Amino acid sequence: MGLFGRKNITKPELQDRFIDSKGTEWISQYHYDAIEVKTTAFKKQNYSVNQLVKLIVTNVSDNMSELDSVEVVADDSIVGYILSTGQRRMIRDYQREDHLVLAQISELSFAKISLRIYYYQSKASLERKKAQHEAEKNAYKRMEP
Repeated sequence: MGLFGRKNITKPELQDRFIDSKGTEWISQYHYDAIEVKTTAFKKQNYSVNQLVKLIVTNVSDNMSELDSVEVVADDSIVGYILSTGQRRMIRDYQREDHLVLAQISELSFAKISLRIYYYQSKASLERKKAQHEAEKNAYKRMEP
């Protein structure tokens, strides 16, 4: 039995490659572990290690240091907020059409929740960038004496 007398449920972990419901393939560019979550009021919920959570960037805050805060949402309720200023900025900057940010709970205790965060880019976007890089490289070669 785990925390609060519930079973320790483990769900499939995120991987370096992810295929969404539309069939788009995403490739991990970065991933970070042990990103601490500032919990609001820890409730007896059935959260589990490896559970996927949503990260929602919010611009509303009374505190200037919390601008662009990132809510961590599990089972449609706010679990807490990302503490790291750097991670908040990365999440905000990385959420574009050809990018995807996914997170899962990597550590869970009564006092602490930590996340593993994956930053993905679409395979199609990566292939376009690779082709563009090759074209630029060939153009520079032709310019050499």
